[in-house]
Amino acid sequence: MSDFAGQASSKLRLRRLTLEGFKSFADKTVFDFDRPVTAIVGPNGCGKSNVVDAVKWVLGEQSAKTLRGGVMADVLFNGTDDRPAAESAEVTLLFDNPADADGQRPLAIDRDEVTVGRVLLRDGTSHYLLAGRRCRLKDIRDAFVDTGVGQASYCVIEQGRVARMLEADPAERRLLFEEAAGVGRFREQRKEADRRLDKSLVNLARLDDVTAEIDRQVRGARNAATRARTYRELTSRQSEIVLRLARHRYRRLATEAEAALDARNEAVESLAAAEEQLTASSTEQTALRTAFDDAEAARRSLELDRVRAEAARREAEQRLTFARERLIDAERRLADAHAERDRLAIDAAGETSADGDAAPPVDAKLEADHASAAARLADREADAKSSRADAERAATAVRELVLQRDTLASTVARLTATLEARSAADASRASRLTEAETELDDAQKASADA
Repeated sequence: MSDFAGQASSKLRLRRLTLEGFKSFADKTVFDFDRPVTAIVGPNGCGKSNVVDAVKWVLGEQSAKTLRGGVMADVLFNGTDDRPAAESAEVTLLFDNPADADGQRPLAIDRDEVTVGRVLLRDGTSHYLLAGRRCRLKDIRDAFVDTGVGQASYCVIEQGRVARMLEADPAERRLLFEEAAGVGRFREQRKEADRRLDKSLVNLARLDDVTAEIDRQVRGARNAATRARTYRELTSRQSEIVLRLARHRYRRLATEAEAALDARNEAVESLAAAEEQLTASSTEQTALRTAFDDAEAARRSLELDRVRAEAARREAEQRLTFARERLIDAERRLADAHAERDRLAIDAAGETSADGDAAPPVDAKLEADHASAAARLADREADAKSSRADAERAATAVRELVLQRDTLASTVARLTATLEARSAADASRASRLTEAETELDDAQKASADA
């Protein structure tokens, strides 16, 4: 390999080639090109062509068929029986990039040595390196434009390409000569200028569309500005009206608040008076309830006395009835005794006429019996009178108890009516008190709102 020829590449020189994991180069291999001409000699199959493939691959070759493979992963070292396959392939080119007297360099990179590299991993990902930094393939092609260095330029002429160059048609031969003469840079610049011009035309068309859209938006903005001015004027008038309305409402609410405050004070006074009345009513109701309880207790006591008097009256009536029966029995026995006396007197009179001295003992006995019967009769009559008096007293007591019961019943009814009236009055006062509290709350809310 020799210096790369070209108008701007007289001083651009390939200095070193480094391979690792690329095809048959499993280990890191370095080729130093430190002489004007360097030849790589070896038998068939030793990997001479792999060196050329490495140069084309690192310069951006995308066709696996050109690299004598089926897929791009074929450039990776596939391994042997003794060595495993490589997980990545890396190729690096080192170029001398000296500056001339004017300070110009073959490559537009301010370095004396420039490296170009390419790395491919087994998972299919790859990247390019320019001067030790990751870059795009386009960056590498732009850096080497018009230098004769590239995967499709004349810097690499493999077997059979000389014959193809001689047999090429004038157009292909012209491209080769233009590349060697340094015209390719201007051709690429022209293509780039044409692309930029087309892009500018597209941008100009888009600019016309944008201008039309902006004009439409400007017209809309003018209308919006007019509406905004009208809106500001109306908003200002609305603010004035709202302010005036707020002042009017404030004065009205202040008046209502004063009225509500007066009503609140009146409600507070009414509430205090109602509470006083309620307290007095509660005290009076308590007194009435105590009187009612006392009257009820007296009524129950009188009712018990009436029951006892009624029992005593019934007992006296029974005793009177028994005394009457005994009196009737005594009178009957007295009549029997008178009849017996008369009979004995008659018998005694008959016997006296016969025996004049035997009658006196019979008359004495009869007189004694008559006196005893008269005494017993007097006792029975006294008992009957006593029983009659007891019965009359019991009846009188019963009548008095009945009268007292009726009086107590009337008193209880009056107290019950009074209590019911007091309860109704208390309920009315409680209702008025609730209304007063409601009015007070409303007045407080109105005052708070004001």
